[in-house]
Amino acid sequence: MQDIENFLNYGIFFNLLSTEKEKEEVVGLVRETCERIEEKNHGDMVVVLGNIEYIVYKKIIDNYGEHYGGETGPLIFKNYCKCFIVYFSPLAVARSRNKQLFALAHEFAHAYFGHPFESDQTSTQKEEREKQAQQKAIEWGFIEE
Repeated sequence: MQDIENFLNYGIFFNLLSTEKEKEEVVGLVRETCERIEEKNHGDMVVVLGNIEYIVYKKIIDNYGEHYGGETGPLIFKNYCKCFIVYFSPLAVARSRNKQLFALAHEFAHAYFGHPFESDQTSTQKEEREKQAQQKAIEWGFIEE
């Protein structure tokens, strides 16, 4: 539990556009995801935390004040090296908490397996990694709605 607390306190970074409410919501989602994984399998959480250096929460707004992100990707998580860059669009708020938790657990599963973020991977490789992450999130008790 101490490792999770340290990660929550020192491993999540926000940009200047983030409100206090958003920070609380993101930390709450990460906390709940970590605690649920920890409860299912402590060893898995140790691996996840060992493979994630930090999370950056960033709202992306274009020059016209519009948020990036569309209906197809209200929550987009990128795994690059050991850093997760977490992008939320306004549509993320419309998703249920269970969907948000599943999406985060799915991305933590990518970290668990050490899946690299590679733009040149084949569609078959990407599909296999996605299925593997999906299964791990389900194994940890997260429900895909």
